[in-house]
Amino acid sequence: MNASDSNEPPHGNRGEQNDKLAQLLAKAGARPAPAARIEAEVRAAVHAEWLHLTQGRKRKQQQRWLAAAAVLVCAISAGLWVRHPANVDDVTASSASALAVVTQLHGDAQLNNAAIATAAQIHANDVLRSGEDAGMRIDLSNGVSVRVAANTELQWRDANSLQLSQGMVYVDSHANAAPLIIHTERGDVTHLGTRYLVDVKQQSLRGQSLHVAVREGKALIRATGGVDNQITIDSLQQVNVGANGDVARGDLQLNDSLWQWADALAQPFMIENRSVADFLQWVASETGCELDYVSPAVKAAASHTVLHGQAGTQPPLQAMQTVLSTTDFHAAVSGRQLVITQQR
Repeated sequence: MNASDSNEPPHGNRGEQNDKLAQLLAKAGARPAPAARIEAEVRAAVHAEWLHLTQGRKRKQQQRWLAAAAVLVCAISAGLWVRHPANVDDVTASSASALAVVTQLHGDAQLNNAAIATAAQIHANDVLRSGEDAGMRIDLSNGVSVRVAANTELQWRDANSLQLSQGMVYVDSHANAAPLIIHTERGDVTHLGTRYLVDVKQQSLRGQSLHVAVREGKALIRATGGVDNQITIDSLQQVNVGANGDVARGDLQLNDSLWQWADALAQPFMIENRSVADFLQWVASETGCELDYVSPAVKAAASHTVLHGQAGTQPPLQAMQTVLSTTDFHAAVSGRQLVITQQR
């Protein structure tokens, strides 16, 4: 084949083009590695999405997660981590070893003595401390949600247990979740599909007291020492184990002020184009109530009445009064029932 028939340029021209290309590359310089902050944010985003979607147990959710993960990996491969493909494996390993992720945070909190923000990952043996007037919601990979009050210190032992040194946590579980064991100085607290609160207080020099309040379901205390070693707590009951081991019981209400701080950390309801019935179901689910429509007609009307607006920040029961004030529906707590009426 003659040179004139070839697609390649003459040798001299090719050399000149290579020189020019080399000059351009030299001017461009090496592509900078992504900042550690950006890398951490991408890792947290991957894990937060995984935790969100693993809470559902339907195949559709798993398929959506796989598709979303594939898109994200492609974006990462094409962008931030094109120079460091090994970092993708690092993200996968980090996400797999994480026990939970912080999905909501108000105020200041520290993880292993370092300030944290929303989407922070929690691993085994991590120590978490919430500051004055702080609060946070933490979602575990098994679907359990733990809300942490202000001035609380705890250490995560593994995926199914933590050590509560002081302060309060509120556990929101479901029937198919693995039991979460909360270790305290006065005993271990566990549950089976329930919503409950655990409060540890220092009683001067006498040691700590343990207070457990069950909003829905059932909880069990395996007390340290004492005659009544196993203490069962039913729905709307509370038990206090004093520093000396004494046990005291009491009753609760669904709308008791005890739950207010935890309700303030509930996942907001996305109200736009949702029905009144959907909204009331969210309120009932968050508070442990049982919906009781006074008639099938009222239930049907609630299902067909569409709401508009943005997600608010009010706790469920308070949000219920605000939202229903714009409709002709009314709700009142009676025992475990959330009674729904309609005024025409």
